[in-house]
Order: sequence, then C-alpha cells, then structure tokens
Amino acid sequence: LLAFNRLSRSDRITVAPLDLEVVASEVAAAEGWSRPEIELGIEGSAVCRADAGLVARALSNLVRNAVKHASGRVRISLSMEGGHACASVADDGPGFDPMLAGKLGRPFVKDPASTGSGLGLAIVERVAALHGGRVEYARAPEGGACVRLCLPLRTDGPDRY
Repeated sequence: LLAFNRLSRSDRITVAPLDLEVVASEVAAAEGWSRPEIELGIEGSAVCRADAGLVARALSNLVRNAVKHASGRVRISLSMEGGHACASVADDGPGFDPMLAGKLGRPFVKDPASTGSGLGLAIVERVAALHGGRVEYARAPEGGACVRLCLPLRTDGPDRY
C-alpha cells in the first residue's frame, strides 16, 4: 500500500538505458524460488530508456502473479514493436476471472479467492503511465493469463519525465 501511494503521488521518474532481458533474468531468479517446479523461461530481447527500479517492480509483480497461478509454466517474452519495448508475462494457469474484465489494473480489484492486496496490477499500471506506456491483458496461448507491459523507446530526450 505504501509503494502504491508513493507511486500515485509521483509524476517524475529518472530514466536511463535499460536492457529488459537483464531485468527479466533478475526478476525470474528472484521470483521463481517460491515454486521451483514451475518452468520459468525468457525469450527475446528489448531495450528502452526507463526507470530500472520501477520496471523491476512492475515485472516482479507480473512474474509473482504468474508463478502463483501457473500449472507448470511461465513465459516472459520480450520484443521491440512500434516504438515500444514490450515484456509479456504469460502462464498456463486458469487465466483471469471473466467477472474482472475491464477492471484489471484498478486498485484493490482482485479475484475473490486471491490472498493478495489487489495492488500488484495497479502498480504495474502506474509504472506504465509514468513512462507513457501501456498495459494489456489477454488470454495466454497456454490458456492462462497474459499481461503485456509496453514502454516507449524514448531514444532521446531528458533523463527525467
């Protein structure tokens, strides 16, 4: 809650070149321990200018959720598309509750069976907004949930937004 409140009050971030493959590898190592039986893979690559700490927090939230709900596999896919660096986190779990469609990413919105706070996806949304990016929610090819965080490349410009 404190992290979400801090992000909600902030409108300036410090950006630097960021290799999303490095961040995804660190996040996978940090989050995979909770369910070592889950296959956690990373594919692709992407770079952008972003706040490394905020992007790591957002990816951690996505990977933690995916690992928690996966049946056996989580995939982090990185790509460069249309002026954006994108990180998709997909799992083979039950997917999003259809009752939450259109509400995902709002503070305190969560599956009734969830033990979380309902702030993880809201933090991801705020990180995307601070960078001028976006978050997309879909059904993963594996049948579970897929969340895609896309950040503008911002190859030039100021180091603070």
